Amino acid sequence: TGVLDWNRKMRAPPCPPLIGACRPSRGSLPSVRKAKKHAARMGRSFNALWFGQTISLFGDYTALFTIPAFALELTSVTSDFTNIYAAENLPTLIFGFVGGVIIDRISRRRLAMVADLMRAVAFGLLALLVASGRTEIWMLVGFSFVIGSFAAGFNSALMTLVPSLVRPGNLAVANGRLALSQQIAFATGPVLGALLVRLTSFP
Repeated sequence: TGVLDWNRKMRAPPCPPLIGACRPSRGSLPSVRKAKKHAARMGRSFNALWFGQTISLFGDYTALFTIPAFALELTSVTSDFTNIYAAENLPTLIFGFVGGVIIDRISRRRLAMVADLMRAVAFGLLALLVASGRTEIWMLVGFSFVIGSFAAGFNSALMTLVPSLVRPGNLAVANGRLALSQQIAFATGPVLGALLVRLTSFP
């Protein structure tokens, strides 16, 4: 009988009793709903940033088509187009070395607001200059450098600002929304620029 009892224990070990602490309690359900609610709400600060960044991106990618199209009206020299793109992207390389020091010394939110505002002012001044009919290719190169400088400052501030506006668990969602806005603007901005060029005439 001792051997039989040992074999039964080896073939079918007894199941442990259910422990109430292991079962989900009803009191934990509200906390789960609360967590989902917080995950769905990103906060007013981020929503305002997301909305403003979306509008700004549409302007950037519209200018991606309109500025070279206008440069084509001024010159047909290939190097001029190269100079425009180089002037716009050079500040990103320069700001990469000193951007961290600047961001640590001033408010990220203030830097983002000022940089984006100054970029809008630069675009407005460029539009007035084009409307005057006195634009030269070196002016486009200069404005491209100024716009690129403020864009580099804004992008550096944006990367460090977003984590301070949302909860750590919502950071991936926040970055995903910003990336979605960028992809939509990248796809539709040049099309909008082409329509503007088609419906208007350069001086």
